Amino acid sequence: MHEGCSGVAVVTSGVPLWLQDGPWSRALRSFLQQWQGTKVVRSCGTDQASQRTHRSSLADAGFEVTESRVDYCDELDLEQVVGGV
Repeated sequence: MHEGCSGVAVVTSGVPLWLQDGPWSRALRSFLQQWQGTKVVRSCGTDQASQRTHRSSLADAGFEVTESRVDYCDELDLEQVVGGV
């Protein structure tokens, strides 16, 4: 997680669960930082600012950029949260 993301992340409003500002997120971030031995700071590029940068970079390289988005809400159990991290 500190080097980028692989797999699926639990993301809300473009912010991964471990970077959000809530009691569960702070506890998860603390655990991950202790486990990884480093500060967890990456957002996987899902936030709006990163997405703008990616679109701009692709367009500057000559690619035609389109955006597709899927939004949904769901309740997650512990296994889904752990699997998403």
